[in-house]
Amino acid sequence: MAPRSTGSTSCHHHEIRLTPSPHALAAGFRQPSDPQRKAALTRNGHIQGKTKSGLVQEHTKPSKFPAPLVLPGDELAFEPDDDDLQSVEQWLRLGSRNEITNARRKLYIVAPPEVAPEVAFLHDICEPSFANKTGRKVARIPQGPLFPKVEAIAEYLEAFYHGVPVEVLQEDNQFMAWEDEQTNSKRRKKTSSTQRPNYVGLKILDECVGIRVRPAPSDADIFTHQLNLNDLLDAASDLLPDDAYALCMIVHQDLYEDDDDDFCCGRAYGGSRIAVVSTARYNPITDRACGIDRGHAWPASHCEEYIQRLCKGESSGKGLKSKTATKRKREEGSIHAAVSAFQGLPDPCSLNHTNQQVEGIWLSRVVRTVSHELGHCFGMDHCGYYACVMQGTGSLAEDYRQPPYLCPVDLEKVLIATGADPIKRRDALSTYLHAQRRQEIHMFAAFAAWLD
Repeated sequence: MAPRSTGSTSCHHHEIRLTPSPHALAAGFRQPSDPQRKAALTRNGHIQGKTKSGLVQEHTKPSKFPAPLVLPGDELAFEPDDDDLQSVEQWLRLGSRNEITNARRKLYIVAPPEVAPEVAFLHDICEPSFANKTGRKVARIPQGPLFPKVEAIAEYLEAFYHGVPVEVLQEDNQFMAWEDEQTNSKRRKKTSSTQRPNYVGLKILDECVGIRVRPAPSDADIFTHQLNLNDLLDAASDLLPDDAYALCMIVHQDLYEDDDDDFCCGRAYGGSRIAVVSTARYNPITDRACGIDRGHAWPASHCEEYIQRLCKGESSGKGLKSKTATKRKREEGSIHAAVSAFQGLPDPCSLNHTNQQVEGIWLSRVVRTVSHELGHCFGMDHCGYYACVMQGTGSLAEDYRQPPYLCPVDLEKVLIATGADPIKRRDALSTYLHAQRRQEIHMFAAFAAWLD
């Protein structure tokens, strides 16, 4: 069972916020106006332009597509410039955008590499560690939750990116000893049994790529070591099949991108059509140590009481009770339905989840990030028009507050790219989300209610 995460279990989310938080104003963020948002989702940049999704009118309903929350610490609070937002017209004119063709239209999910015996420590560093009074303790849980399966990730993507075939790429990839490190292995054994190599090799087809390994930047970190994300992306580029539109490699180890990073959950080289995503930080076992409030993950992140609490001290407080929130009993809308579905399940902060439910939480987090990173491979930038799966994130807490759906602007891009029928795509997602085992998972159940 996963440790109890932080967060109140008594909040009933009576009022739902559909507009940016009070902190957004202080940070300098302004959501584009209604006419600007209407124009952004058309191909010619005009309000009266045609759309494939048919959402020109529906997008004006905040209860379906609310604004980004922009809470303290969120990415849009640090980079609030709305002049750089990517409209459909700008996306169509993007020179680096790759188009789907008959010869190149598959999405591939690459399974985590196998681990050779000589680098067995790569299994150990997938396990989160927690500091206690006697030192570090590895959170090994007998018969605990299993890592998300790549087949389950592919099944979600097949619905999310409906119209594009999704396959699991089964290659004989393997982490192994790096040649330059092998000569120093005996020396390391003499000096310290816990010392790790600076590199491991990743065998990709007929090549072996060096992957940097570093200790976590802080002794208090929940993972002891990390792999370099850029090295993994370089390796992933060698795997891209001829018929691939894009590829995402899954790894279970924690990642870092550069020396200044604490960690990184994933990244895409959109123009190169490759992405890498780590499952490590999404493990629900780590929630308590990371201060994650499961009770206010999306869609409960739109809870007005929660937003006020986070913004306290960040603004004057003026406007908190103005026309920013709606009581659910007075207004019915997609976000309100999603919150009701979220609340209809057992307390997300409870200790009493089954392993299957914990695995479902883990999977729901991973597929949201994979769909985001592959969105970059479709040429989409980070979004600030609405709350959207294509928003950038400044923290794990913000990651969990963001929705799994595409906003009208980014949905239009995906429908144009894939050629999918919007009704058939919605039906495919609905079928996936309404499966009985997924209705026990908060994000999937809420997404289904939002979609309906």
